[in-house]
Amino acid sequence: MTMPEKAPAEYIVLGLDIIRYSEKKLLLQKTAQERVDHCFNEAVKQCRPEDDSPMPHWIDAGDGGFALFKWAEAEVLDVLIEFYKRLNRGNDGKTEDVQKVLVRSAIHKDYVVAWDTQIAGREVNKFTGHAINNCARLMAGMIKDHEAQAICSRPILDALMAMDLLVSATRLKDIEDKHGHLHEVWNLRISPTLGVDPIAKELHPEPLLRVYPDA
Repeated sequence: MTMPEKAPAEYIVLGLDIIRYSEKKLLLQKTAQERVDHCFNEAVKQCRPEDDSPMPHWIDAGDGGFALFKWAEAEVLDVLIEFYKRLNRGNDGKTEDVQKVLVRSAIHKDYVVAWDTQIAGREVNKFTGHAINNCARLMAGMIKDHEAQAICSRPILDALMAMDLLVSATRLKDIEDKHGHLHEVWNLRISPTLGVDPIAKELHPEPLLRVYPDA
């Protein structure tokens, strides 16, 4: 797909990371990727807005990847909820953790530059921007205690205030990147369809709980 866009544009970035991916045998790694691909693809198709919004771009990372949306925050959250529903149905009945496909996720919003280039004689889409880098930092800072945790940045949190869906968001410890910059992180929970309850060691020293819409 050729992208005429050259100037920076705002995207919502949804990052997905398969938990304990490297512990799986090679063929189970492939199976995990296929299941994530299928569940995400079906979730996007089901939740795509009726205004014919563009399909998201996908940056593959092997054990997950990043989807770049030009959709509204509520619409991207709907995709994530539907993705987990489908993924969880696939895990039902599987008793061995190695057979399950467990995924952590993060949502962030910022600017991205997209362009086309040639690599090894093939045209490929390229992307760069703080939206992708900081989404990756959010996921890298997540603790390993949870299965299927969902987190978001402050720009996403602020947009969720206008949603009709009841979402609880709890502030977690800020993530410090290698440059010494702090990134605000919020745990997202919609019981029982999305996320997990945070635990004490990941909470911000002065945690806040916000529930939308306001009662």
